[in-house]
Parts: sequence; C-alpha cells; structure tokens
Amino acid sequence: MEKTQILRDLQVRTNLDFWRDAYPGQAADIMVSDRDMAGLKDFLEKNNIESSVMVEDVQSLIEETRPRNMSAKGTMDWDDYYPHEDLVAFIQVN
Repeated sequence: MEKTQILRDLQVRTNLDFWRDAYPGQAADIMVSDRDMAGLKDFLEKNNIESSVMVEDVQSLIEETRPRNMSAKGTMDWDDYYPHEDLVAFIQVN
C-alpha cells in the first residue's frame, strides 16, 4: 500500500489531529500527545514512513505567541495568537 494511503487510512481510523492531510510527495502534519507519540512513531517506522518532530510542546508555543499587550482592548494584530473567545468578542464589538 502506498504511504499516502496508509496515512489517510490512519486519519480515518484514529482521532489523531492531522494539521495537514497526506498527499503524494508532501509531508503530512499530525499533532499527537506525548502519550500517543511512541505508538505513532512505531506505526510509521513499521510502514517505512519517515517522521520528525516539528514542535516539541505546542502549548508553550501558544503561550509564547499570546498577545503581549492584553490591556489594549479593541485592537488585534496578525502577529499574535488569540483565543477563540477573544476573536468572537472582537468581531461582535467591531
């Protein structure tokens, strides 16, 4: 079975969070918990699919990109991460 199809089957059969779907000649991006990492790596190795870790800790990356000036109500920029509820509040006000 082709590697792309193996990854697509994995996506359908599991609750793994695919950030980018598998396509021929392109990498798929999967967010996986620490708890599930070893099992996923084992599965990929058994199917001769190369893997690498792009971000060790997504939560810390989110924390790093939170808006620096939380007191600036009513303003947003494209450089920071905003929680969904903040985006909704911003849209409703503006």
